[in-house]
Amino acid sequence: MSLIRLCALVILGWLLADAVAATPTARQVTATGAIAQLPTESAALPRLSPFEVAVLREIDRARTNPNAYADWLERQRRYFDGNVLRLPRQAPIQTQEGMAALDDAIRFLRQARPILPLSRVAGLSLGLNDLLAAAPNNPTALSDTNDFIRRLGRYGEVSGPVSLSLSASRATARSLVMQMVLDDGNPDRDRRATLFNINYRAAGTACRPDPNRLGQQICLLAYAGDYTDDDSLLANLPPVPTPPPVVMPSPVVPTPSPVPSPVASPPPTPPVAVAPPSPTSWLFVEQGVLEDGDTVFQQDGTLYDEHMFRGTAGTTIVVRLESTEFDTFLAIFDEQGELIEQNDDTDEEDSNSTITLVLPYTGIYRIFVNGYNPGDRGRYTLTIR
Repeated sequence: MSLIRLCALVILGWLLADAVAATPTARQVTATGAIAQLPTESAALPRLSPFEVAVLREIDRARTNPNAYADWLERQRRYFDGNVLRLPRQAPIQTQEGMAALDDAIRFLRQARPILPLSRVAGLSLGLNDLLAAAPNNPTALSDTNDFIRRLGRYGEVSGPVSLSLSASRATARSLVMQMVLDDGNPDRDRRATLFNINYRAAGTACRPDPNRLGQQICLLAYAGDYTDDDSLLANLPPVPTPPPVVMPSPVVPTPSPVPSPVASPPPTPPVAVAPPSPTSWLFVEQGVLEDGDTVFQQDGTLYDEHMFRGTAGTTIVVRLESTEFDTFLAIFDEQGELIEQNDDTDEEDSNSTITLVLPYTGIYRIFVNGYNPGDRGRYTLTIR
């Protein structure tokens, strides 16, 4: 390992530490054993309605892949008619900024880094249901954060920051989250900032029809740094009744210009074929491509990808990066962006990269996948066992 690359990685660690305060690097990973599956779900989540579950999943879709979400927003541009958003099979939505809010959201998403999906916990949703029951006819009174924090103690223990957000939609969970991301008419864009805040790792929601607006759903969303359900209490609670279906009003609008049907997304590119690993020996397998358009490491001009996994303290893992198309370089950082371990060549006979590590803490780890030279491009396989 050259001294130049070592110094460059130290600088990268500083950059990652700065990024922690904003948004982290992440990809949703599926794993078993000591590497936890994300997102985690409370055992009491069957209490959520299908609409509420759909809202949380749509939020995770935006958080875990903001660039893909920006691509989807680009395809919604056709549905703007001035300041009116006319989504298919939905009542028109009157906006304040029109496509200006859409463009602002897309710019934000293009710069955002993927972050982990939110753990879905029942206690947060139950606290929100309490708030909805306490103010059945006054939605503006539902944003009392202090009241909400008091109610949280009934169902578990909260740690870290807490945020409460009020949203409304006339139709689907997808359009509700879209409006949160656009945050139309809000100069601070604080609802969007909350949705993409790395400091929030758990979430809950509660939705019901708005008594004052036919066909509209009110949704309270709670974000927390972390939350632990009181499982003994939740086991004895009666099930939450399913809310009545939303009755959509028939929109009466002037005959607009024909709205094109949504264009189906193209099928995903098939993954690179590799020999299947043993299901009992591998915790994580990722096949990727180091290619133009990836993030550039400014210190030496090389390209890199980043992946994230959750590990348990004391677990021994072997992380391996293989490619037949470029000279690999591998590094692991902690949650704060501090370098833990790095490797260029496994040995003199193997130019792939391997790190064997006893995980020092329980939490999130970052994997830095890199080519050793600025011109390195190509397919790779990253594994953890």
